[in-house]
Amino acid sequence: MEVAASADISDQLNRFPRESMKTFYTKYFASDLLGRKDEDLCYLQHNNGVCVICLAPSHPLVRQRDTTFVQDVNFRVRDNLNRLDNTVKGRKKRSAQQLCPDSVLCRVTCSNGSQFSIRAGLKAKLIEVNAAIQHDGRLLQMEPQWRGFVAMVLPNAPRCLKFPANAE
Repeated sequence: MEVAASADISDQLNRFPRESMKTFYTKYFASDLLGRKDEDLCYLQHNNGVCVICLAPSHPLVRQRDTTFVQDVNFRVRDNLNRLDNTVKGRKKRSAQQLCPDSVLCRVTCSNGSQFSIRAGLKAKLIEVNAAIQHDGRLLQMEPQWRGFVAMVLPNAPRCLKFPANAE
């Protein structure tokens, strides 16, 4: 059996999901979500119905990534609610946190003092949030539709996203 060097494995892992995303995920965009200016999201919906919530390329954090830097990502959206504490069980994701379109997933604070609330935008069950963006906020800006995704959710209505984006 041949053992690959860790750099080779890392390179393969970095390439694989981007290639498979084109095959297994449909991309949807929501700009000015819920009538709020500059709250642009991208939804990657897998064939099994699970959605990955990401920042859209038109979101100010991504658009201004050369001048605005993420200082803090906070998943504690209320005093008694921390999205990182979410736990799910079983096939139907029982005990998952329920999300409404207006539910805040996290709050992002930037070095220039600006703040953004990233919302779900759809009714869904929260499967997990990406804790990596709390430790490295630049992932939100540099790789928003890959390692910098915000959350994975299971929509209540399987076909709630209607208009696929044009292929990039």
